[in-house]
Amino acid sequence: MPDEKDPVVGMCKLMAKLFAFMAAEVTEQCGAERGEEIIRSAVHKFGVHRGTVRKAATLAAGKELTLENFEEYSDLPHNNAWDADTVIEGGKLCEYTRYCPFADTWRELGMEKLGSLYCGVDEALCEGYFGEDFSFARPGGIFSDRADAPCTMEIIVP
Repeated sequence: MPDEKDPVVGMCKLMAKLFAFMAAEVTEQCGAERGEEIIRSAVHKFGVHRGTVRKAATLAAGKELTLENFEEYSDLPHNNAWDADTVIEGGKLCEYTRYCPFADTWRELGMEKLGSLYCGVDEALCEGYFGEDFSFARPGGIFSDRADAPCTMEIIVP
């Protein structure tokens, strides 16, 4: 369960608001189609950067690029901000998230569609960490698919 007193929750909610308002401004200034294209590109670059930094930390520690180390060398501090289950078995990571402070914030603002553009960061993180040698899916969708939707993620590496 998420811990509302965890400082990471507050920081995530603040950053979710920043993202939502910036995304709204970009789409207002550039139009929906072009604005969303710009936002997706920026999120992708940000995610690849984060994955590359995580990869460098893993390799600097003398470790292999595995799903377990992908999780261990996260750039987020240890926290209780999400309510999620993550299982890694045989080169496959499955994550089921019931609560996300970003999604919660975007729902409160009524900005789920724009907020969901940020969710591309997960696949881009994998690209920065694993290169092209992975597959990524969201078999159960993301929070913006329905009012009560959880997020699911599946990453497979050979």
